Amino acid sequence: MKTVTITKTIIDQALAGVTPFIDQKDESASCVFISVINEKMAIEATNYSESIRSKSIPCKGEDVDRSAIDGKRLLQVIKAMASDEITLTFGDDELIVKQGRTRFKIRIMTTNSIKEISFPKGDEISLNGEVLRGMERIVHAIDANNPNHNFCGLQMELLKKTVVLVGTDSKRLAAVKYPLEYTCEDKSFLLPKRSVLSMVKLFGGNNITAFADDVNFTIVTDSLSYSTRTINGQFPDWQKIMKANRPSIAHSIVIDTTSLAALATQAGIINEEAEIIIKNGELTMNAENAKSQQSMEAGFAVGYEANDEISFGVNIRFLVDYINAANTDTLTLNYISTTSPFFLESNSFIEILMPIVLTQSVSVGEAA
Repeated sequence: MKTVTITKTIIDQALAGVTPFIDQKDESASCVFISVINEKMAIEATNYSESIRSKSIPCKGEDVDRSAIDGKRLLQVIKAMASDEITLTFGDDELIVKQGRTRFKIRIMTTNSIKEISFPKGDEISLNGEVLRGMERIVHAIDANNPNHNFCGLQMELLKKTVVLVGTDSKRLAAVKYPLEYTCEDKSFLLPKRSVLSMVKLFGGNNITAFADDVNFTIVTDSLSYSTRTINGQFPDWQKIMKANRPSIAHSIVIDTTSLAALATQAGIINEEAEIIIKNGELTMNAENAKSQQSMEAGFAVGYEANDEISFGVNIRFLVDYINAANTDTLTLNYISTTSPFFLESNSFIEILMPIVLTQSVSVGEAA
């Protein structure tokens, strides 16, 4: 029997960060692995695609060999206890969790198939917090369930002076770039959407040290190691899409995002699709619903004085996704034609959207 004492808040936070990576379908990986060396606890988990190790967790007591424990049950037990010191006693086949007169017994699993959870290292990459914020910006444009796995990942391209992040769901394409001091050969890889969300949640806007090889992307900090398998596939040629359309831009119009977001919210009450019309220094948004005989129309001033009328259909959710991700006071609408992709741009963050064909036929003002 080996006994360890640890503060409830510390182990609660560590388990909460690790348990989402448990594999519920495979008993060999449906647990967390706990070990203690020199009064530093480590807790690991893997779902085979992603692996995580919370390390250097302060505790007191004896060294403990790696033990496999039902992590979600342990977290449930820990959360039910008071904010005070907890005693963990590791036996051959059970873990006793004790605080005061409260005792829980949790089975120690006999799985031996996962001898080690590895965190492979390849080329070292120093990424500042802006890059993770860029991932958070891009993730809305990544598909989650497309049978073509190439649309389910974030493309990261490491160049000598720049890191480029790109995502697409085949209906829109978002890209952002940041300066980067990178000394290895140019490299690109596809990070699964689930992994991108994990990294954003785990590491926030912190500067990180990452490692990339042909199969894995790994992040290592003093307290946490995280690794994900990359997608083995070919991302669409997004630069070709850019080059094919940007030279054809006819109008670039600066738009106040607060005003545009307000119109989008109002239009979304009526329909998920709306029409944008820009003429005579005003942007107007129309939304109609033939089934309910409802409609809306609203507008605000923009800096567009040309005689040509600009009009196109938009998906409201796509528009709001970009506005929220951009988080800026203004954006630039780059317009080509009614049937061509249009560009939303703010600083180095750009998104290409296809206009939609509106199917509603009720005109504003006709609704009863």
